[in-house]
Amino acid sequence: MLASLIGAAGGAAAKAAASEAGKAGARNVIARVRDLWRAPGELKHAQERIQQLEEQLQRAEEKAAAIEARVRQGAVLTHQASEAVRAAWAAIHFEDFATPEHRELRGHDLIRAFQPLLGALARHFQEHFTKQPTAACIKMLIPRPDGPSVMTLVRDQVSEQHRGNDPYPVRDCTAFEKIMRENLHVFRPAEDLRVLEDRGEYHNPTREYWRHYRSTMVLPIRARRQKGAGTEFVFAGFLCLDCKEPGGFGEPFARQPRHEDNPEDFNVAATIADALFWPLVWFSLRLHRPEMAPIPYLEEALRLEQIEHIEKEGGAK
Repeated sequence: MLASLIGAAGGAAAKAAASEAGKAGARNVIARVRDLWRAPGELKHAQERIQQLEEQLQRAEEKAAAIEARVRQGAVLTHQASEAVRAAWAAIHFEDFATPEHRELRGHDLIRAFQPLLGALARHFQEHFTKQPTAACIKMLIPRPDGPSVMTLVRDQVSEQHRGNDPYPVRDCTAFEKIMRENLHVFRPAEDLRVLEDRGEYHNPTREYWRHYRSTMVLPIRARRQKGAGTEFVFAGFLCLDCKEPGGFGEPFARQPRHEDNPEDFNVAATIADALFWPLVWFSLRLHRPEMAPIPYLEEALRLEQIEHIEKEGGAK
């Protein structure tokens, strides 16, 4: 009797277990069917996410390549600047300024020295910053009894073909006047120059300048010197870049205490503007006083050094 009861109980338990197992199996089957039903959507989502990640990776690689190219070309541009300054120094110090013809030739020497540099600078800005055709030129200050004027010393090879070089007073151009009056480190308005002109905030004596450019970045070619308890700037000229579309040079900014905090485009142009100061100063001096040339003193120093070296070698023997 007891055995029969135990057997019956065991059978019931087995049936119950089998029933639960069947239900669990059914649930698993349903879950798998549901997973399979959702699989195409999840697979599509995964594929879209993979595509997004691949696009992000491609953009990151392109950005890294652009930075690498900018750094590489910046190094080349720096070398071109040193070559241009060296060529300018050679013309200023070694060549003759005695006659008007000589002085005109020296001007052509400086054009040959600086024009390739300005072309490289304009292309560098076009490729990496403005993303549009960009022009570059060097303006030189001319002392006048009624106030300084500026003349275009040299332009890049492209813009010189269709732009003039007529001198005009500094006070007639907002960029130059503000830089000298307010000791600005750069003039680079974000707004369209024609809009500023309509509001009376920008003046340019060049007729229909806006056919050539609507945005600009102008840097002073200057040096700082002590004067009493303070300092003052000595100006030799300006390095100018411009492009046809408004806003090509970005937002204005306040110069930071550390150079690495300044915009990269400013640091590139400022490096070249700083290198131009002494060549422009000495070129201007020799135009007005041709006898002012340090080379005789340099040659004398080199001659004495060679004599001393020869005497030491002779003594050693």
